[in-house]
Amino acid sequence: MSLELPVCSRRRSRRARRWATSIAGGLGALAMVAFVVPAAFGLSRYTVTDDAMGGTMHRGAAVFAKSLPVADLEIGDVITYPSPGPGGVLVTRRIADIRAGVIWTRSDSTGVVDPWTVTPERSTQARAVVGIPYAGYAYDAIDGGARRLWRTVSGLH
Repeated sequence: MSLELPVCSRRRSRRARRWATSIAGGLGALAMVAFVVPAAFGLSRYTVTDDAMGGTMHRGAAVFAKSLPVADLEIGDVITYPSPGPGGVLVTRRIADIRAGVIWTRSDSTGVVDPWTVTPERSTQARAVVGIPYAGYAYDAIDGGARRLWRTVSGLH
């Protein structure tokens, strides 16, 4: 008594493996492009972790930023920087005013100027070039940042 599988079952199995291999290869290529291409253009990636930019970039958006000399920043530019206080969580805000190297930022969702000022410690500052809605969640998950992903989703800092 032999236990042979029907031919059509083997074909389905091969077809399923091909599909799985194609999907895995496609996802791998997509991940490679998503991480390598921005770096090739000198862009840094940040995830919006709060609702302050709600009118423009919602929580979970991936923000790609280019470091520029602080002197090249203008009112209206969107920047990402460590918030003052313990922990220095990165926040993304719009520049409301710049005077003598001191930057005032505001929230797009409320239009209110933040209660702190930003004095960049370096001669360059990350200025947003593009934001992709919700892509920050995927980047953080792929990046292995489950804790960062949870903070982003829950709003806890």
